[in-house]
Amino acid sequence: MAIIERTYGKESNVVIDEVLISSDSHVIEPEGLWKKQLPKVFQDRAPDFGGQRPNDTPGGAMDKNKRVSEMAADGVSAEVLYPTHGLKCLPAQDVQVDRYVEMINSLYELIYSGVLERFPKLKVVLVENELGWIPFVLEQWDYYFKRHGPKREGLAIKKLPSEYFHNQIYTTFFNDAVGGHILSWWGTDNCMWSNDFPHGNSTWPNSRQVVARDLGDLPAPLRAKLVRENVARLYDIPVPSPV
Repeated sequence: MAIIERTYGKESNVVIDEVLISSDSHVIEPEGLWKKQLPKVFQDRAPDFGGQRPNDTPGGAMDKNKRVSEMAADGVSAEVLYPTHGLKCLPAQDVQVDRYVEMINSLYELIYSGVLERFPKLKVVLVENELGWIPFVLEQWDYYFKRHGPKREGLAIKKLPSEYFHNQIYTTFFNDAVGGHILSWWGTDNCMWSNDFPHGNSTWPNSRQVVARDLGDLPAPLRAKLVRENVARLYDIPVPSPV
């Protein structure tokens, strides 16, 4: 099964039988949503997209009644929902390599601009960029922060870049075998599992197998943080009963 087979995936016979909350799932907006629903004064400038895409899972993406049964099929008890077509309004690139370069640059700007220093209660979520790359990048930034000193001219931060990340930034992940190797020692308070349903790249309906592959060898208390407790704490979601 292609979704399960990853270059650095771990073989696992663990059965995942616990509550899963997806930190990044989606609705699919109906065709013509903005043209029809925005106030008339804005409709001539409204984006004209929407509707089911060829690779998206049909059904619960646009029908709340089917959604519940499809969540149950994947073993997911609750979700944080993002738009699908609405994301086109953001300046994201289609090419995957460009996407990760863009995310690294965005994370750099977020930390080094001093925004998190000025607003210490601000929480930020990185969505759909996995996690295996993050500790390497943070370690490099910490190294040069220490090497050149925190008092150099123009620097807007006072702490290590990694401290801002661990205090104020969360990241979602859903099919990251490399990240699975890392989570035994890094990120268990900041990372949140997701299934990206109903997009074509989603782990649905095999999410529990993917969780077993990447998180099955973690102690149960750490795995609980990653698959439900972190997202429940961040969004103040009551942890539901298992489906």
